Amino acid sequence: MQRNWSNRNVDLNKLKEKIAAFLDENDFEVAITETPKGYQLEAGSSLRYNVGGPIRISVEGQPNEFSIEMELQIKKPSRIFQAPTLLALFGGGYLLTQRLKADEAWMKFKKSFWENMERIVTDLSDFQAT
Repeated sequence: MQRNWSNRNVDLNKLKEKIAAFLDENDFEVAITETPKGYQLEAGSSLRYNVGGPIRISVEGQPNEFSIEMELQIKKPSRIFQAPTLLALFGGGYLLTQRLKADEAWMKFKKSFWENMERIVTDLSDFQAT
């Protein structure tokens, strides 16, 4: 999922730091990499949000026009998840339940993340009077 902002004049370095702090507050292990277009943050496992894989967040653009993209880095589910009845018969109900819990945690995290990004971008914005 990606969101774009324009005419905000946001220091992307400060934005990156605020995103890293948000992830840290939510018990994620965070690695930050500078890219030619901006920054990339990799969030590892979290006790609070067991989303089932690492999260990649990209901040790209210029202070007046930038985007934040977030995606969950998981492998495609195995074919066994495509046949829930067969899965349940062979004791795979536990695996299916874990996947559903991870999906729910991912939805909760996404909601919290984007709400916080709106607040952070607004706090860091330096609107220019015209």
